[in-house]
Amino acid sequence: MAIERKPIRRGGIKSAGYDRGARVLEIEFDDGSVIQHTAVGEEIKAGRLRNRGGEPVSKPITEGLVREDGKILYPVDDGIPVMLIEESIELS
Repeated sequence: MAIERKPIRRGGIKSAGYDRGARVLEIEFDDGSVIQHTAVGEEIKAGRLRNRGGEPVSKPITEGLVREDGKILYPVDDGIPVMLIEESIELS
């Protein structure tokens, strides 16, 4: 499956894309490595996704900032990044 990625070029991330139908988030790093996170959205819908503070994530995440190592996502709410550790979400 080919996911159209958009250039990011910051924080070690070269590009990122999301396939809404397949619910796959794909991130390409500056070193050329690519990771995919599957079932994005299903965990929220089922109430299984929790932030690092232990609270369930209850609303869809339409934007986010991914840490340079690709392991943590900080949600963006109404165009404002929420950079609180307890609101961040582990990706791997």
